Amino acid sequence: MAQMLKVLCLFLMFISFVFFSHVECANLDGATNVKILLEVKKSFTDDPQNVFKSWSVKNTSYCSWHGVFCAGKVAQVVGLNLSSVSLSGSISPSISLLKNLILLDLSDNKLTGPIPPNISTLTSLSSLLLFSNQLSGHIPPELGSLTSLQVLRIGNNLLTGTIPGSLGNLKNLVTLGLASCYLSGPIPREIGKLVKLEDLLLQTNELEGPIPNEIGNCSSLVQFTAAVNNLNGSIPDELCSLKNLQLLNLANNKGYLKRAVEGLAKDFNEKLHAT
Repeated sequence: MAQMLKVLCLFLMFISFVFFSHVECANLDGATNVKILLEVKKSFTDDPQNVFKSWSVKNTSYCSWHGVFCAGKVAQVVGLNLSSVSLSGSISPSISLLKNLILLDLSDNKLTGPIPPNISTLTSLSSLLLFSNQLSGHIPPELGSLTSLQVLRIGNNLLTGTIPGSLGNLKNLVTLGLASCYLSGPIPREIGKLVKLEDLLLQTNELEGPIPNEIGNCSSLVQFTAAVNNLNGSIPDELCSLKNLQLLNLANNKGYLKRAVEGLAKDFNEKLHAT
């Protein structure tokens, strides 16, 4: 854990240096940062590990608060990491006021309620990690405006509804993790616009319809998992053009897709035994 925190700190220091060197940031004074962070704290109703002990109006050194990372001469909040600390409650819409956030990690807690749509105003956000909670409701289409986003992992929640086509606007996205929810409807064709995407994780949902041919345009794709859904149709030939693909898991779907996967496995085994 200590090594992971060290790596995270180094990453934030590097990316913050790049960010503040090239981008005009929103300078928030210390009092404003304290006020916003304490407002964010209010939405967490249970803190069994007492991680918010340092979060106090009596301690104005907010950059030393647990999970808060700062950068710049004016000490702007660029990272908030409150992962794996058993927090209950919800995600405060006030998080959207931390305009310089690059990392937001609230993963592996017990958070409930929706993903606030106004997170989409955090235009510098590079990593949004909300996976392994009990979040519900739809994926906000507004997230498609976070064009700096490289990692979006919001799986292993109680999310419902469809995958917004607006996620196809996330031109810098490398990882899209939406596995183990209750998402329905088709895989959006717009995903094919994500040419930097390496990891597409959609398994264990209620997705239906065919796999769009446009996935073949994701030329950087390394792993594509969509097992345990209700997908049907054939496996697009375009997937064969993905030269970087190392893992393709489409098992436990239905109809023609199921038979196509079984046929693909049979052909592979026959070729393996023939060599």
